[in-house]
Amino acid sequence: GLGKDEARSINKSLFSLTRCIEALAGGQKVPLRESMLTKILAPVLNGQACCTLIAALRGEHPAETRETLKFTETALKVKVQPKQTSSEALGAVQERAQDLRNELQTLRQELEWLRKNAGGQTGSSEALEKLLREKESLAAAKSQELAYLQSEIGEAEHQLASVRKELDSSKREAERERDARQRAEAENSLLR
Repeated sequence: GLGKDEARSINKSLFSLTRCIEALAGGQKVPLRESMLTKILAPVLNGQACCTLIAALRGEHPAETRETLKFTETALKVKVQPKQTSSEALGAVQERAQDLRNELQTLRQELEWLRKNAGGQTGSSEALEKLLREKESLAAAKSQELAYLQSEIGEAEHQLASVRKELDSSKREAERERDARQRAEAENSLLR
């Protein structure tokens, strides 16, 4: 019935994921479009996102446990290089913002020069006014783009700070768990 169809679909997706992991580990072309699961995980498998693999083992099912360990071993061989880190993307946006600031400064200097020199000219005032309007319009557009980029930079810096804070917290928690495990192992070895 419905349960069998669902189990079949899950197994097909897991099989496709296993093929993708094996292809990545072997340096081959990755078949990402074979299942919905591999499509969803495409950013991770392509190095555009991070993920953590957790292998759940059940002692009462040795065949499943063996296959899970085999899959985990293969997955550990995968070395995906990230395409661009968040801080690199932020750096690119910051660089574009600086370029815009420089362009705006140049445009403002041009506008100032044009306004200053437009006072004594009579014959070409229409063309000069048109040029002034074009430069002002361009400066306004670049100012808007710069404002947008600055808001993006602020948001990205806030997100990076949050991620760093969570990462630091996770590291501290992992260290506490490791220390507790080592203490427990030491106590168990003393009791033996």
